[in-house]
Amino acid sequence: MKKLHLVYFSPSGSTEKIVKAVASVIKGLPVETHNLLTSSSRKKKYSFIAFF
Repeated sequence: MKKLHLVYFSPSGSTEKIVKAVASVIKGLPVETHNLLTSSSRKKKYSFIAFF
């Protein structure tokens, strides 16, 4: 993997905290966050390709 994408919808912030805590265990990859809380972020088209 080249980058770790964190995608979450977290109105209260708890899901965001959990996702970031899980991601903190994975070392050596750049992290990009995608918070789908705003309507503009939900309208955006996302495309992810997994390389294993």
